[in-house]
Formats: sequence, C-alpha cells, structure tokens
Amino acid sequence: MTREQILNMHNAELDKMAAQAMGWKRSEKWGGSYWADKDGCNRWEVQWWEPSLYIEPAMVLEEQIKQIGGLMIGYYMTELQLICGNNGFDMVHATPEQRTKAAILAMMESGGTRE
Repeated sequence: MTREQILNMHNAELDKMAAQAMGWKRSEKWGGSYWADKDGCNRWEVQWWEPSLYIEPAMVLEEQIKQIGGLMIGYYMTELQLICGNNGFDMVHATPEQRTKAAILAMMESGGTRE
C-alpha cells in the first residue's frame, strides 16, 4: 500500500488498517468481535474501534508508538508534521483521522511493530 492510498483512506478501512498496523488480530474469543493484541490484553470491540473518528482510540495508537519508542516516535512525529503542517499548534490540534494516518504511516516506515 502506498502513502497516497493511506492518505486517501477514510473511516472503516482506515480503522481496520490501524488495528492491523498495531499487530492486532480480529478475534471472537470474548463473546463478540474484537481487535486484540497477541496476549489479548489490549482489545477493542470492533464496532467501537474508530481511531479515525474519536480521540480516545487515536490516543491508544499514540500510546503504542510511545511504548515502542526509539525511532518510531520520530517516524510518527515526522508523518504528523507532514500531514498537519510545520506548526506545533496544528500538530497539537491534529484530528483523530490525521493522528491515525500518521500512526499507520510510521508503522509502515519502521517496518512494523515490535510484536
């Protein structure tokens, strides 16, 4: 998938791509449909996992990037800056969709997650 394709994605397909970029798999284990990490510790019900629309799940993506650390933070900040512009204020006020796209692009640029 190219950068341009990701930048042109919206909502459901973007949300699915974000879960997959985090290394999460879709599971029916808990009596519903969930996105879950390999340990099942982090999980979101599929119908509520909408990081491109809501700030809370977008922040989950940012927290994952923070936990990975190192160059991943640099990749994310660079992508967010390219999407929002070179103004710190604009980056602070990035929309959930912008944050989600930056997270996906950072994961792609880095070669994936630590999982």
